[in-house]
Amino acid sequence: MQRTEFGTDEQPQAPGTLAWEPFKEVTLTGFGYHTYDVPVYAWRSHFLMLRVLGRTDGQRVDVIVDEIKLSGWRGQEASDLSPGDTEANNQSRPTEWVASEAWVITNSAAGLNEGRVPGAFNTGQVSPMSSVQLSTRYANTDEGWVTNTTYVYNGWIYLDGAGNANSFAENFIGSVQLKIDGAEVLYNEDPDTSSTNTISYLGSGWYPFELRLGCGSDGRVGPAGGGLLNGLGVAYSRNNGASWVPLRDTGSAAFLRTTTKTVLLDHQRGGREIDSNGDEGDWLDQAIRSPRLLSGTGMLEFDYRVSRAPARLVVQFAPAEDATLWSGIHTVVVDSAMSSFNHAMAYLGTNMNGYLRVVNDRSGIYTNALVEINNAVAWDEPVVEDADWRAYNVKVTDTDLQRIMLDETKACFLNNSQTAETDPAQSLHREAYVMSPFLPTGLGSLTFMARKFTSAPAPLFLYVTTDPELKASNTWTLVHTFQVTNQLYQTYSFTPTDGRAYRAVKLAVPTTGGGQRVCVEELAVTEPVLPGFEIVDVRALCAEGGGFSTDRFQPLHSDEVGFEARISNIRLSPQNIRLYVDYYVGTNVWGTKNWPAGEVVTLDMELVDEDLLLYRTDLFNVVPPQEKNQVVQYRVRATYEDASHTELDAYQSVFTVPSWYHPIDLNQRFAATGGWAAYYIVYDVPVGAIWLNEINAYEPYEGGELHFGYNTYVEIAVPAAVSLSGWHLDIVPCNDYDPVYTISFLGDLPAQEPVTNGYAFFVVGHDPSTPPGGHSGIPPLPKLDYSDQNIAYKFSYDSKPLGIRLRRPWGMYEHAVVYDRNPGWGGAYSGAVWVDENPERGFMYVGPEGKGGSLNVITNSVRYALPLATDWATNLTWTPGGVNIGQTVEDFNVMAPGVSNVVVTSSLTPMHGVQNGMRVTPLTFKLRLNTPTNILYEADGWYRIKSVTVNGVEHLTGGEVEVFDLPLLVTERTNLNVVVTFGLRGDVDNLNLGSDVLTWLMGFGDAPLAPTYYYGRELEIYERYWLNANPTTTNYLEGGILKVEREEATTNYFMTAWLALNGTNVPTLLGDRVFGDAVFKVTAKDSLTAPDWTMLAQYRLGPSSFDSNHTTRVFIQNPHLNDEFSAAKQLFFRWVIEYEDPRFSKPILVITNSP
Repeated sequence: MQRTEFGTDEQPQAPGTLAWEPFKEVTLTGFGYHTYDVPVYAWRSHFLMLRVLGRTDGQRVDVIVDEIKLSGWRGQEASDLSPGDTEANNQSRPTEWVASEAWVITNSAAGLNEGRVPGAFNTGQVSPMSSVQLSTRYANTDEGWVTNTTYVYNGWIYLDGAGNANSFAENFIGSVQLKIDGAEVLYNEDPDTSSTNTISYLGSGWYPFELRLGCGSDGRVGPAGGGLLNGLGVAYSRNNGASWVPLRDTGSAAFLRTTTKTVLLDHQRGGREIDSNGDEGDWLDQAIRSPRLLSGTGMLEFDYRVSRAPARLVVQFAPAEDATLWSGIHTVVVDSAMSSFNHAMAYLGTNMNGYLRVVNDRSGIYTNALVEINNAVAWDEPVVEDADWRAYNVKVTDTDLQRIMLDETKACFLNNSQTAETDPAQSLHREAYVMSPFLPTGLGSLTFMARKFTSAPAPLFLYVTTDPELKASNTWTLVHTFQVTNQLYQTYSFTPTDGRAYRAVKLAVPTTGGGQRVCVEELAVTEPVLPGFEIVDVRALCAEGGGFSTDRFQPLHSDEVGFEARISNIRLSPQNIRLYVDYYVGTNVWGTKNWPAGEVVTLDMELVDEDLLLYRTDLFNVVPPQEKNQVVQYRVRATYEDASHTELDAYQSVFTVPSWYHPIDLNQRFAATGGWAAYYIVYDVPVGAIWLNEINAYEPYEGGELHFGYNTYVEIAVPAAVSLSGWHLDIVPCNDYDPVYTISFLGDLPAQEPVTNGYAFFVVGHDPSTPPGGHSGIPPLPKLDYSDQNIAYKFSYDSKPLGIRLRRPWGMYEHAVVYDRNPGWGGAYSGAVWVDENPERGFMYVGPEGKGGSLNVITNSVRYALPLATDWATNLTWTPGGVNIGQTVEDFNVMAPGVSNVVVTSSLTPMHGVQNGMRVTPLTFKLRLNTPTNILYEADGWYRIKSVTVNGVEHLTGGEVEVFDLPLLVTERTNLNVVVTFGLRGDVDNLNLGSDVLTWLMGFGDAPLAPTYYYGRELEIYERYWLNANPTTTNYLEGGILKVEREEATTNYFMTAWLALNGTNVPTLLGDRVFGDAVFKVTAKDSLTAPDWTMLAQYRLGPSSFDSNHTTRVFIQNPHLNDEFSAAKQLFFRWVIEYEDPRFSKPILVITNSP
């Protein structure tokens, strides 16, 4: 035998040299043919040579060798076939089941593979093939369907129609696609029509079969009933449609058949990683991975048999964005060999999309296990809101032939078996149940109607839980048992003495031990009528500048950390509300309910904003600085009372993972503990302070002098004082099948010297001691901080785009970019296309990286943030370890938060302005000694800054101003108290305006006041207000009386008046809350020398009070009916705009057109 060398296709060295090692000798006796079996069992690739060593007596001999057969030994990677793949060229994709380092054994089975994919009619996605069914069962029923779902049936069908005529028909309410031998036979998306097709070009025999059935959002689905198909949804005819049969096999595999696969995971046949030197590394995972689940990740179940023990099977989860970030959720340990299969289920129950897999773990004593895996099924986890009812192992239907529904709707039947009428077996829980929604304030009452399913009495058990996290795995307490003995529906109810602590209830029937099925309808649950509220908008705060930072919410290892929260959805006037935050440092235990009582610290929170109901810890109640990468778990809770002074509690129940932690969710990672907590992870450097700075991936040698630019390397910009130990660099192929390659920076790394503004440039490259093929003689990089023996090979992906990703120690994505080599080729060669098609990966396309230089960052357009795509430049001269050509780097010391020496408190009184752009008072922050800073004060419109005092000393001289920039420089340890006084602009303040007029005035932009004239008279500000005339522009009001007409028969009058403001109608008149509305009054007197005018009528103005010529005709009822005008020989009329007379009505002024 001769072992092959990694990374080469060279032929073996010449026979007879020392490169060959003897493996086995066989002594031949006699002249007949003999069969020999030589087990090698080597997982690495080898050359084998048969060599005649000679006769035992030294004489010559000839040996004839025939029928040489070689078989593989090491486990392979296998997956389902996607469209376009072949057995010879099959690539593993996220949509497929994938077995790695495994042997897949295929067996034939009667029936068809059944699978469910999302979408009203999904004709493209590969079926997950969740189970084998003897028939296309969902074609013939409307039960069990979910809206926006497609069922897929795959396998083979035996066609034997008379005269080769094989007919297929559908009468299905929904969408149908049928393919035979890859050709489409039926296709119909119209739910109200049927279709039939006969094919005659296929002879008798087995043919590939695929049927897809779709149900849309309207829920209309199932066989249409009646017709030629006798109630079937899809059917087959062997006699040209004379009779139709269902697509069903008897179990003999004579009509429908499919394949099932058993996977062998054998430690003896596993492989190791091999570096570029040919040295062996860690064992590769032997595993079966599910397809990517796109509606949450629920459960993995499978059958297993251990033929060689001991074995340890670990079920793991990875997020959809990165199938390399595996975390364990369940373990199965087998100590002795098994003769039959056992069934295992591992439930995660997260709404995160991702993958599940089972691994034949190789660690500790588990190094020689042989495991068979069969019937693996992965279930999704659609979002279930707190307000939803949920159920397990029940039948919800409106078509049970032996049961009567109350109102022709659906009823719920709780099963009493894990296997009867279930598919798959419902063995995750030992009971069938229906669970209530989350009850934030507890249980008030439960009512429902029930009846027994058979003639036997049926006990129905009521359980409650006090755990705010709704899980079937919670601790449930039995509080009542209902004995259901009635054959017809009766009402049942339960009201606890005090149900405030109950967060959910469930009705259950045991599925082992002899329970009885129960029919349940009309479920209703109420909460107790208690005061309450919700705790929302909880977040950690970084102490800074005598208060808390308003723009930095990721704690650093130098930060003291406080918290804030709001209360909302207040119900029934809770009293004496007090908020607290409890925290626990570390991850030794996870979740609030698991925290050790003696290690939990409680901080008081105070109400800081009554309008927002915002609570916050103060600077004396904070979490002290923690070590980098430490985790602090926390939860906000409240105590309060009702009107009877009964003490009540409320708890934070929601935590939104900060976006910069993506894709890490510690609640998901530690889900197996059953715990939950809000948390923050301590950083040693702010987000945006470390980035990928230079990439040199491709430089073909085309002759000439060799230079260090032929080295593959990645450069990272990092503050010189910060260590990258524990960080990770991922090389991410831009396809669905090649694995991510990770370089983890471990141990003590070389000390970095600052190159510019506190920054160093950390270089990762190929190990110079093992240069890749064709790279001998290349000068070394001038700076190399971390080497890897495979990095040069991992950058070779046939001109395809490649992703480079930097991750923090916990796994958070810090910076992720994609480059390409030939973007002009488009499609799979374009990095921009890949980024657009995979937005969930979080990558940024930064341009091509080809020959003649490297891909470089030249600036950070957003200060103290990651570089944008436009901040990269291609084909610049290589600068590993140094500043890139033309690059500017911000000072890291400015970015890093400082340590305070004094506290500055700045108050606004009254608060008619902002300070440093923030509408807050007081503004408090820390300030170093001898460190200059400033506060910029800006007054609101129509207000001015009247005074600025610092520790009682006035700094504003020369009168009021709109903006004042206050410089601060502290030279001794004395806290500063700044008071800024605002007031109305001087000329406005002198007008003594009422609140309504002042509010109106401020609706216009702050500008000098301008006059409004009425024939030379300047109107007062309140008159301009009546007219809604812009006080900051010059206006002209005109108007008068055109004529007065008398109606002789009645002595009524008609006055034609006109009114215009700047040549337009006045559509309305404003008023205030003190004097009422301004109105258009008609007045009269019988002598011009009379002192007073008498009001005859008053009107409000409307949009139609004046015509297009700005005139109106006003009816004046006989004024002589007034005592003072009864004997008048003449009358003088006028109109006037002034405040209303509240004693009289004020209708809308309407133009009178007749008589």
